[in-house]
Amino acid sequence: AEERLVELGAGRSGHEVVKRTLVVAMEKKNRERERASVLLSAITRVYGSEQFFEGFIHALRSIDDLALDTPNAALLLANFIARAIVDDVLPPVFISLVPERLVAGGRGAEVAVHVKALLEQHSSTRIMNVWGSGAKNSVDELKESVKALVDEYFSANDLPEALRCVQELDAPLFGHEVVKQIVYRGVEKGGASSEAALALLAALVKAETLPAPQVHKGMTRALLGLADLCLDVPDAKHRISSLLNAAVQQGLVPATMQAHLSNLETAIPA
Repeated sequence: AEERLVELGAGRSGHEVVKRTLVVAMEKKNRERERASVLLSAITRVYGSEQFFEGFIHALRSIDDLALDTPNAALLLANFIARAIVDDVLPPVFISLVPERLVAGGRGAEVAVHVKALLEQHSSTRIMNVWGSGAKNSVDELKESVKALVDEYFSANDLPEALRCVQELDAPLFGHEVVKQIVYRGVEKGGASSEAALALLAALVKAETLPAPQVHKGMTRALLGLADLCLDVPDAKHRISSLLNAAVQQGLVPATMQAHLSNLETAIPA
């Protein structure tokens, strides 16, 4: 972050660095936008809050010009603002502090409406992943994102929101981790949570959010971890067997997995 700051900020004041970071990132892909959001959070140690406020205001003032090169600039800037609010870079009331003329109409109004919708309708977890968890830089970060969305699903039981969050991960080759954590959480909680786990898996398959190989791999990983799961959940063998049978009946995984589970169960002390 410091090296990037030197590159972006040589000879510039704080608000210019903030605006420049936003403008450059808008022209890039989500991975670079994620890095820009992280950079903005990191340099709060360098610049005062008023510099960030002015930087975002300057970007908002230039939104029509930015849209010439980046047609979806309004949406991108709104995402940056919402993420900055969640990261404590900007105050939660930022939009209400923006001069009225900048958000009275056109793209400025579009930015304001989208920011308010993000903050009112979505959790901090989803906003933290506004660039897609696939934009994260490491497997550990992706695992944390998956854990957060799975925990939130079993807490709020909001299937459409969970489906959107998985889609926004934008990490199709990491789908097996999503499946494994869904299965684990369903088994750990038991009862209605097992049904909720199955409902989410079915929705992900139906929406083609997760390809079949990733679902199969995730379920296999969950089965291979059964011995450790039994240490914390004595009834884990029965619970995961019930969940697996239901998944087979719904065509989510092949029937051969039932034999795989039987072989694993024989190696686990009763």
